[in-house]
Amino acid sequence: MHGRVALLGKRSSVLEPLGEALRGRGFDPLVIQVGSTAEVDRAAAHLREERFEVVAFGRAVDDALRRQVMDAARSRNPRAQRADGYAPIIDLLVAQVEYAARHSQAVTDGDPVVVIEAVPDPAVVVRTTSNDVEVVRFQMGPLLRRRVTVMPVDREGSDAVAFFTRQPADRRDFVSVRVDGVCVFVGDSLGRLPMCR
Repeated sequence: MHGRVALLGKRSSVLEPLGEALRGRGFDPLVIQVGSTAEVDRAAAHLREERFEVVAFGRAVDDALRRQVMDAARSRNPRAQRADGYAPIIDLLVAQVEYAARHSQAVTDGDPVVVIEAVPDPAVVVRTTSNDVEVVRFQMGPLLRRRVTVMPVDREGSDAVAFFTRQPADRRDFVSVRVDGVCVFVGDSLGRLPMCR
């Protein structure tokens, strides 16, 4: 098991498939659909009773409620990680939770370094000698159109490099990196957003 994960949000159309996908990857998710302050209070009480590795929030949960729930989770597990869902793309959210769980369990120190370069050509550079490197790009377009693209990875010396086919957008453009099947990076395509904390 990769540990307990609490999923809080308003849209069951995202929460339920995310819970199923995480179960398929060895997690034990608790899905909490929140629509009122009373429901958040009940969720916080639940997080004080059990140990959770990650608490993942949908975009509709406001920051004050996120802080309240994280305080409850960290009262039980000080290393519990907060993962803010930046786009309703299940594979991206799964990668965020996996990455956050590894942080919570303090197993990321030996991970390969991942750098997102803007020049001369936009690229994701993974400093690893492994031949099993997967870089996936997630894009959200107008009207919530989703595009998930596995990027071709080339070897450049001891680095694995995936070049963007077009310049990453300022918003709604994310990447995940797996090395030997383990998620070692999740961030926006410009390298700016932390995906867990």
